[in-house]
Amino acid sequence: MQMQDICDIYNEGWGKGKLAEPRDFARRLRGTNTDHAADQKKLVNCLNEWWRRSDREERGKNALCNMPSQSTFFLLIECTEKVIAAVGSVQAWDALPPGEKEMRHKVNHAALYQRIGEEEFQKFLEEEKASIDLFLWVGCCMHKELNTFKGGCKGLGEYWISKGIQGPVKLMNKDNNAAAELGNEETKQHAEENSTGGAVKLATLAGSLWRHKDKKKGQQDSYKNFMEEKLNYIVNFPDTSNT
Repeated sequence: MQMQDICDIYNEGWGKGKLAEPRDFARRLRGTNTDHAADQKKLVNCLNEWWRRSDREERGKNALCNMPSQSTFFLLIECTEKVIAAVGSVQAWDALPPGEKEMRHKVNHAALYQRIGEEEFQKFLEEEKASIDLFLWVGCCMHKELNTFKGGCKGLGEYWISKGIQGPVKLMNKDNNAAAELGNEETKQHAEENSTGGAVKLATLAGSLWRHKDKKKGQQDSYKNFMEEKLNYIVNFPDTSNT
């Protein structure tokens, strides 16, 4: 409905040549970018289906215009008969308001265009069909960047081990630190293996201190007050506690 409203406004003010229709927009949509939430995946599927339906309608409309006039006439008669049959009788059809008649005609014409358009589409080779129906979905780049960074950290860690390099100092939590100091050799090794260090751990700890994901914990307000005093504007610490 929103696209139809936009097209109506355009047609009333600027559409002096070819009138705009919602399917004109849909057929130029070859993909979309969303996050990975279920509702966004559903949106992508809906947009893809809208694109496919609009493509078939346009192909069917063009094919109908290029058919012999007699074939076009019989198809339009068939479409009109279906419209009248849907409301029960000619008398019931005549009793409908003009706006509803127009809407029902549009719906049935669209179905006719789609049917013919699908027949035209099936005439293409499989490779051509795949190219025509190509619709791209690009997921959230944030996760890809995080995965790339995590892969880099893992690769560095494996490199240090392979070269006999100690690597960053382990920044243990209280429990692991106590286990490493008071436990036996096996407990100490387990505590060290389950602890991390380096820039990622440091950023995580800093986020827990200056921008905790639980707003009731951490020193985020003190951090912002300090930055405002020093810089004359508020600065939020990066959301490393969450990510």
